[in-house]
Parts: sequence; C-alpha cells; structure tokens
Amino acid sequence: MVSLDYVKSHMRDLKPYLDKKYSVSDIYIFGSFARGEQTDESDIDLLVDFRKTPDLLTFIEIEEFLSKNLHHKIDLVPKRKLKAQLKEQIMEEAIAI
Repeated sequence: MVSLDYVKSHMRDLKPYLDKKYSVSDIYIFGSFARGEQTDESDIDLLVDFRKTPDLLTFIEIEEFLSKNLHHKIDLVPKRKLKAQLKEQIMEEAIAI
C-alpha cells in the first residue's frame, strides 16, 4: 500500500517541474491519505492551485502525469473550483507540499 510519506516525498520532487511546466503554485494532499485512512483502493486526492489556469486537456495531462509518476490513481482538484464550505472542510485536513 502507498504511504503518505511516499506521496509527500514524490510530490516534493515533482513540484518544481509542475510549477515550471504547468504553473502549479500550491499542492495539498487531502482526503483519506491526509487522514491516514487510505486503503489499497484509495485514490490520492490532490488539491492544486495554478498561477495560470490550464485548459481541460492540460489538466487531464497533469493528472495522468502524476498517476504515472506516483504509480497510483490521482484525483486532481483545482482549488479555485471549490465552493467556500467545501474548501474550508478540505483545508482543515489538507497537508501542504
């Protein structure tokens, strides 16, 4: 099973590339991984903020890139698209990269 430490380590390594290529400014882990409740079937929930909002195809490209590099399914969520109440709840458990 993939661990939180594995995800954090790999995301720290990938962050400079994501920033340079896709203008990713902030990345947070949330959901079951952040709470320590992940299972073998859990996807990795990542909340991302962009300096320049990507188009849909680029967004999918980022998600696929991360899935391949982490060897795990990724659920990528743009921070700007979250409603205030949901954003507040997610940010309470989120782990910044």
